[in-house]
Amino acid sequence: LNCHQEGSSGINAEYGGTIVFVNVIGCLLNSVYVLLYYWYTPNKKSVYQTVGGFLGVLFLVHMYSSMYHETIAQAIEFFGFFCNAVAIAMFASPLAQLRVVYETRSTESMSFLLSFLVTVQSLLWWWYGIIVQDRYIQFPNAIGTCLGLLQIGVFGVFWNQRPVNVAQVLQDV
Repeated sequence: LNCHQEGSSGINAEYGGTIVFVNVIGCLLNSVYVLLYYWYTPNKKSVYQTVGGFLGVLFLVHMYSSMYHETIAQAIEFFGFFCNAVAIAMFASPLAQLRVVYETRSTESMSFLLSFLVTVQSLLWWWYGIIVQDRYIQFPNAIGTCLGLLQIGVFGVFWNQRPVNVAQVLQDV
């Protein structure tokens, strides 16, 4: 969703070629991931529901934008806010594991590599937003960098801790 929306908003930007190119690649990679996940998952119904929800959100966002915004500038403003919300949600999603990490005293439910790469990615996009002076790129990626550093900090705190029984904690949650 994030790649699609960012790519759509980049079409109307003066430096949009970079934004569109990167997000088209992101959409293609995400599509391959979803197809592979679908191929190997035993619960194909949940994939249908998730993809259906994704397509529904895209449809509603595009309909709202085309029906209620008279100018391209208004549509870009709407897309900017929407993309910011989606990007911040994406950056914050690994933090949902903080409760499990705290209760188990172990980071085995989190991926260090993912946290590290998302932090680097958001830092680079934040710098790019500063260079092109685009607040819609700067804002969510500045927050993403801070959230990523928080995730890496969690790894620093619980790195060598002896884990509690994860299965028991997850069963209690």
